[in-house]
Amino acid sequence: MLLSLAFGALLALALARRRFRGRRVLLALLGVATALPAIVTVFAVTAIYGRAGLVNDGLAWLGLPRFSIYGLAGILLAHVFFNASFGARVYLAALEAVPGEHWRLAASLGMGPGAVFRLVDRPILVRETPALALLVFIACSVSFAIPLALGGGPGAATFEVATLLTRDRSMRGLCTRVGERHLMLEPAGEQKARSILRKLGYPLGPATR
Repeated sequence: MLLSLAFGALLALALARRRFRGRRVLLALLGVATALPAIVTVFAVTAIYGRAGLVNDGLAWLGLPRFSIYGLAGILLAHVFFNASFGARVYLAALEAVPGEHWRLAASLGMGPGAVFRLVDRPILVRETPALALLVFIACSVSFAIPLALGGGPGAATFEVATLLTRDRSMRGLCTRVGERHLMLEPAGEQKARSILRKLGYPLGPATR
């Protein structure tokens, strides 16, 4: 959530100050990113950063080892991509609503970028942040497709993912959900459950008894 707000605020500040060719196209792309289904975001992230993505292919071409985004890093990356564009649009709309007299007054007083940010921009960002942070937090809390596809294991599972695993037809009778996102395996079917979870993309670590 904090990363999404920070990147969104920085992008909004950059766009609010400048008019350049392609700016309207960039704003439209931000709107598209906001409206994308979560699973499309997953496909986009894996196409760029996945094991066979553009970045890993480039690293392999340079003779460098590939890396995996599956786990917490991938979940954060997808959520930041998904929510930072939304935050940028909200912050930018608030900054563009500032009356032009404020900017002309700041210019006539010879204010530098630091003073303009402190006296004009920062109060607007602070005003918009609580409501925006709540929306981003809710979006992250109810996220399902991103942790399911990029979680890489039970360690990054959410309540919804844990519920899905316990209700999977092949897992019925083999595990029970404990708490919000933990699974308890039946001793008699532990090996079978581990094999099924591995096929589902959720390999388990060593057993704790």
